[in-house]
Amino acid sequence: MASRLKTPPVFIMLVGTALQVVGFALLSTIPITESIWKGQYGYEVLSGLGMGANAGLLVVITPYVVEKRDQREYLPCDAVPRLMSEAVAMGSIVQLRMMGGAIGLAVATCILNSYTQSNLSAVLSPDQLHAVLEQAGAIQSLQPAMQETVISVFAKAFAIQFRVLIGTSAAQYLMILLMWQTKLLRIA
Repeated sequence: MASRLKTPPVFIMLVGTALQVVGFALLSTIPITESIWKGQYGYEVLSGLGMGANAGLLVVITPYVVEKRDQREYLPCDAVPRLMSEAVAMGSIVQLRMMGGAIGLAVATCILNSYTQSNLSAVLSPDQLHAVLEQAGAIQSLQPAMQETVISVFAKAFAIQFRVLIGTSAAQYLMILLMWQTKLLRIA
């Protein structure tokens, strides 16, 4: 899309980040119901479009932003040093995405576990709490009034997770600004 529209990728990443932030903000406001609220699918599409645009563009623009000073001549062939520099850059992108995903998963799991344990420990027995945390299907074995309480606590924990995602997504604006150049990159 960046090459077809002749739009600098930085602008598309700004829009992608905005979609991501708005999508996550909306997902954090989903009403607590027993059935799946149909409006959440639209929110997921918004955040997914933003994440997809940014992830895809990051891979596409990486070879274009490897600076000349990083393209050292290791071999007589001119193409090889450029490919080596791009390979290092692409490897770094892949590694950082994996590490970021692992850190994000750890943070989300900590939020879920600490929030649910602190809010359900007064309501459930230790065995019930352990069963619910191990397998969500264990909620069905609780009394109906207790099920509503547990579902409400889980829903609030998920909303907190999305608020953290809003913050990390908004932090992308800082990274995009670091990619800003006087002469904006255009992909031909």
